[in-house]
Amino acid sequence: VFVTYPALTTHIFQQQFKGRFFTMFRHPIERTVSEFYYRQVANWEPVAGVFNPNLAQQTIEEWLRDASNENEWNGDFMTAKLVGKAAVELTPD
Repeated sequence: VFVTYPALTTHIFQQQFKGRFFTMFRHPIERTVSEFYYRQVANWEPVAGVFNPNLAQQTIEEWLRDASNENEWNGDFMTAKLVGKAAVELTPD
């Protein structure tokens, strides 16, 4: 079974039919950088707020600093905290 929310599958598994859990994570910095550039061009996204052409006017550092002020608890928030505390300059490498 492949699901985004494993809690939805609890009714399938019982004592005699045990399940196993496996998860994969992307590197949080790579995922955040990818999201920044994706949101600049993703005009096909049906979800409101994903496509943001104004991001092309910002640097990734500015976007990360702005993300730290929003109610985000994902990798963007964690990355923004790292950038803010360490004053790291992100490069295109």
